[in-house]
Amino acid sequence: MTFNQNKVRSRFTINAYFLPFSFVLFGVAPFVLDFLMSNEPKNGSVFFLLICILSWTTSVFCVWEFINHLIHIELTESEISIRKYIGLGSKTRFPWEELDGFEITVRTSRSGEYEVLHVKKGKKIVIRISQFYIENYVEIKRAVMNKRFEVGEKV
Repeated sequence: MTFNQNKVRSRFTINAYFLPFSFVLFGVAPFVLDFLMSNEPKNGSVFFLLICILSWTTSVFCVWEFINHLIHIELTESEISIRKYIGLGSKTRFPWEELDGFEITVRTSRSGEYEVLHVKKGKKIVIRISQFYIENYVEIKRAVMNKRFEVGEKV
């Protein structure tokens, strides 16, 4: 496969932008609820405590997803490079020769099934490329598969 202009770059789906928004929404919810309940006694309020626990648990989940799944991917003839945090993090490069293979898993969600491409180095997964968050996942998957076969990878 030839790379268009020597690069293939990922594009995010709308789901990827919803995650940081939901992190902010659920992270701020207890403070908004606290402001709205300013005249209510908060000491021992079970409802307020449950909202806080639910909100912070959801925020931790959003942060975890944000860190591990929202990555910007760039494929060139010589390497795969990723940037975490929607492309705002530092660039990590993986030359094709150092990678040992990949596997594709199918996951389910409320919106249906989607694929996740795991790129491996040794027995460790170093890159997770999720169809749920990457709009041009099929193009990236095809480029990874074709490039790995060119190097002589047995998948």
